[in-house]
Amino acid sequence: MDFEAAVEFGDVQVLRYAGRNLICRINRRRVRIAPILVRPGSEVHAPGDRGKLVIPRWLAVVAKLIDA
Repeated sequence: MDFEAAVEFGDVQVLRYAGRNLICRINRRRVRIAPILVRPGSEVHAPGDRGKLVIPRWLAVVAKLIDA
C-alpha cells in the first residue's frame, strides 16, 4: 500500500473533539481523526467546519471508509 497516497472526501462535518481527536461525519459514519493526519487541501479543521477532508489512504482503509 502506498503510505503517501491521500484520499479526499467531500461534505465532511466535524462534530466535536474527543480528547485530541476530531470526530467527523464522513459518508454517514462517525470517524475519529487525529488532526495531525489531516492533509493540506482540507477545508475542515475544527468542530463546526464542513467541507473537504483529505486524509492518508491507509487511514481511510483502516476506518473502513474505502476498500483496500
